[in-house]
Amino acid sequence: MTVDVLVTGFGPAGAVLTAMLGERSVSVLAVDPATDTYPHPRAAGLDEEVLRLLVRLPGMADLLDDVRTSSRATFVGPDRRLLLAAGQGPAELGVPVGAFLHQPSLERALRAGIAGLPSVDVRLGAAVIRRDGGRWAGRILPNPQVRTADGATRLLDDLLTPSWALLGLGADPTHGLPPAVQAWARRRSATFLMISQPGGAGGVTADCPVVEDLDGTVLRMLGRTGHPRVAVVRPDRYLLGVFPADRLAGVLAGDQEPG
Repeated sequence: MTVDVLVTGFGPAGAVLTAMLGERSVSVLAVDPATDTYPHPRAAGLDEEVLRLLVRLPGMADLLDDVRTSSRATFVGPDRRLLLAAGQGPAELGVPVGAFLHQPSLERALRAGIAGLPSVDVRLGAAVIRRDGGRWAGRILPNPQVRTADGATRLLDDLLTPSWALLGLGADPTHGLPPAVQAWARRRSATFLMISQPGGAGGVTADCPVVEDLDGTVLRMLGRTGHPRVAVVRPDRYLLGVFPADRLAGVLAGDQEPG
């Protein structure tokens, strides 16, 4: 199955995005592990800009019939003491300047409208699972102090370029890389580092810099003793995943090559 956009999460934000794309005939697959809307009653306060957007979406034509309008915002503390009260001014966009609504009812109406969009496929009770990268995929890389070969103490992030990074956890991340993967790394000015255990940098040799994880932060999060792995770090410092060293070439080449 091939679609233009995958929406993971079909709550209020995911449903609005799905509806906006579907109205423009963009092919969308929306998935959510839950099979129904959140079951507990909730109230939501919206301003006129959001209301103007919502009433134009499929299933939302009667939205304003079921809201409680408001032209004043009041903020109170935990002891109910007034903190701030402010008027919101006159309505200028053809909808109330503010309104409160019952969120589960809104979600159900919006989902009913989305069901009529031919370019949208919604699958509830389904989740997205990364094919590679394990449970580390999507986590942010920690930034502990490390010791470099010259004995200096640095923050790990200071040793990385603004591009991709490959961090060997008990393994040399440059070892055995085929030409295609080497070219991938060169194009992105990728950083290669080998992370050693606390006190374990001495005697370690590799074809890339070796740094000592002083308090074991990175290795505790990402590594397993006796199982050499390589963490692939995106430019935004989030992890594409952590892979067995012998699978790295396959991850960074062919169909699985990151963008």
